[in-house]
Amino acid sequence: MLTLLTWQALRGQPLVHPDGATLGAAGLIALAAALGTTTALRLSVGRSGDDRTPERAKQPVR
Repeated sequence: MLTLLTWQALRGQPLVHPDGATLGAAGLIALAAALGTTTALRLSVGRSGDDRTPERAKQPVR
């Protein structure tokens, strides 16, 4: 996001009134973040809870 704001400033665009190119770039950043989050969540949900349980927690209590 900092890169987007820097790019906007270097082009002389006002912060509160971005042009179409800035809005398009912000949309691409938001899309990439959403896809990355969705992918990470799907990968973590696909794992079984037992895989992350330490071995000693699986042993019966005596």
